[in-house]
Amino acid sequence: MAEWDNVVTIELRGETKTFVRIKSTKEAAKYLIEAWPGSRDAAYHDAVVACAGALRGLTNERRVVEVLCKAASSSNLIAYDSIDAFEAEMISAIRMALDTDLQSCLEATLNKFELNSINFVEVGI
Repeated sequence: MAEWDNVVTIELRGETKTFVRIKSTKEAAKYLIEAWPGSRDAAYHDAVVACAGALRGLTNERRVVEVLCKAASSSNLIAYDSIDAFEAEMISAIRMALDTDLQSCLEATLNKFELNSINFVEVGI
């Protein structure tokens, strides 16, 4: 079994953001059986069946990606089925954090100066 064209990244919610990256049907099957953090509902069952079918050549791997993402969604986990979507989400989160940090820095710097203590001098040419 070859690696998938797209990596599936599952965000595990919690205090610290943890991500699992799955690159093949074999990895998906192993993760579903050994470490699945979500509910073992109908969507989970469909993902396991799709993995088994793909490993035997009875279904395509794109179907595995599709049902794996549905199983994650069913368990209130966030799944990205491409690196681009995952990276875009990470870039957005980093930008928000930087904006907050820069705003705090700017406010702290401005608070150090009192506008009344600054004298402006007009220079004539």
